[in-house]
Amino acid sequence: EPVWAIGTGKVATPEQAEETQKAIRAYLSQAVSSAVAEKVRIQYGGSVNPENCAELIKQPNIDGFLVGGASLKPSFMDIISAVGPSKMVEVWPAYASKMEKEGCNQAAIDAFKYNFGVLSSGADVMLPESKLDPVESLPTYEKLKVKPDARLLKKTLILKLNGGLGTGMGLDKAKSLLEVTGGNTFLDLIAKQVANMKKEFKTDLKFMLMNSFATSADTLEALKKYTDLGTGSDLEFVQNK
Repeated sequence: EPVWAIGTGKVATPEQAEETQKAIRAYLSQAVSSAVAEKVRIQYGGSVNPENCAELIKQPNIDGFLVGGASLKPSFMDIISAVGPSKMVEVWPAYASKMEKEGCNQAAIDAFKYNFGVLSSGADVMLPESKLDPVESLPTYEKLKVKPDARLLKKTLILKLNGGLGTGMGLDKAKSLLEVTGGNTFLDLIAKQVANMKKEFKTDLKFMLMNSFATSADTLEALKKYTDLGTGSDLEFVQNK
């Protein structure tokens, strides 16, 4: 990338980028050999985006890109699709159409597109154990020297994940609606636990559920009797389909 383009917002033209890439290959040919120069892949590290990548990759001495900030955006998959063979080009329109018909918002569609693009690209997304550092030690609860302060509950939110269906348990609704003891479901026990904490510590403890489109209606219906918990958007936020 040209020095005058680094951090300035200015972007080199495909011709300017090609001029530099060509000079690098010419140097390799002279310093090493023409055979090596032809085999070396030279990547362009400028401001690559979905709008300029197609023209840049057409240049004979640009073999690929070092993508910076654009790699953190959903549109990164548009760069990959434009530059090389990708299943995304063939299959994505069908997925996009289905999500749009289901009323998914653009943020959800973009997020799914990015993740699906990584999956279909064949990229290795696993972290092998060899790359993980083991935890050497952890403090035990009994050794923590902390003084309880109930006033902190005013700044606390209890958030429960509640998006899974209990299909493996023979249910067609949220698994938290499974009865566990004395006629109480998991949700009943959670609601009573929150109510007890509010009473014991005399504070308006906040509580929310992260529901899915498949669990929202059943969950809200089951919790209607616990009026102190809240209702609607005060009680839940819903994951996208």
